[in-house]
Amino acid sequence: MTGSGADDIRELLLSATTMRAIYKTATGGDLSDEVAQAIAQDMSRDVFGMLETIEAYAYHNRSDQITEEDVRNALKDDADYANDMGFQLDQAYPFPGMGGQGQAPATAETAASITGWQGEEAEKIQPPNKFPLTKEQQDFYKKVMAACFESHEDVRAKAIKSMEVDPSLEAILPQLITSMMNSIKRGFCDNDIAVCFTVIHMATALAKNKSISFDQSFYFILPGILSCILIQHEFERVDVEGDEVHWQLREIASELMGDIVRVDKNYNLLDRIIRILSMGLCNHEHLLTIYGAVIGFGQLGSCVVETYLLPELSKLSELLYAGDKHPRFEQGAIKKIWSRLIRICAPIVKSVTDPPDRLDNYLERYGRIGEELYGVVIGIRVTEHEAALELTTNLVLEVKKKAQFPVSLQSAGEVMETSD
Repeated sequence: MTGSGADDIRELLLSATTMRAIYKTATGGDLSDEVAQAIAQDMSRDVFGMLETIEAYAYHNRSDQITEEDVRNALKDDADYANDMGFQLDQAYPFPGMGGQGQAPATAETAASITGWQGEEAEKIQPPNKFPLTKEQQDFYKKVMAACFESHEDVRAKAIKSMEVDPSLEAILPQLITSMMNSIKRGFCDNDIAVCFTVIHMATALAKNKSISFDQSFYFILPGILSCILIQHEFERVDVEGDEVHWQLREIASELMGDIVRVDKNYNLLDRIIRILSMGLCNHEHLLTIYGAVIGFGQLGSCVVETYLLPELSKLSELLYAGDKHPRFEQGAIKKIWSRLIRICAPIVKSVTDPPDRLDNYLERYGRIGEELYGVVIGIRVTEHEAALELTTNLVLEVKKKAQFPVSLQSAGEVMETSD
């Protein structure tokens, strides 16, 4: 595992093609080139670190060969893997279809475009052709999916609401997540935004369920959620200028993403999300993707906004200003992006900027949007100052009011008796 051999393994293992093959095998879905590359980079760091730890165990055992015991000891040292020791691949990976009744994805399709070592590995990770659920669990799974996608709104709402508390969903969670991912793909292909809404509401309900381990499986459905946030089209052309539903889909998907990150506190997951959103923010050909990236960053906290969104304000404001005169850019999208940038960034700019504020500094640092940011920040400072003055005045009045009645009732009675 040392020398050129280790280098060869690392080069072959960690590629975007391999990530797509693994994801295809595990979920039946597809990864975009950008997402696959981002995951490959993350896996590179994890695998390199694990290889070094395994090599260290072999070295301390004075062996020139790596044993299974070396691997197990290295896994035990890693907090991300320790809890998964003994986790069986044939149980972990569901395959598409209602209740897992379909066969595993055909290896020929997955490995057709993959040759050599990667093709062999793609075949090795195929799940066995057997049911992952009992007959009762399959029936339960079918009922859950049918109720959640019921055409009657009340039935659908009740079913999704019940997912917030039902502990028995744990047994069918992999199958649910796989079908939810497939449903999002179908919604995009069929231009059916209602399906995407249903899936996001289902995921939100699962995230609220404290009796199941949805947070541990969130990364499986994360690509679908990010797609709902960053998707480049708006489903209905007539909806672009109005109070349309595709904006709402982006909002609730980004809120779900933010809630999971805040609860899970998984910094590897946060790092992956930040990289995907950053790529969306730099996609200057698609305003709707930029809007999704902006509101996504807004859900990740002030430190993330300061580090990743503020440095892009100057470029974004120039793009939006030029786009206002460009026929291919929707004016409604420009106004929404501009408005959300101000709302999200102004409080952060205020906190990282010391008064007195100077307009020329804002224009130099943030570009054309700097003028409006300057006005909003000044307004926030004035409002906070006035609130502080009001609080101080109320406290002074309260103290004066108490000072006017320094004598207790008992003392007052004694004073009256003395006067008599």
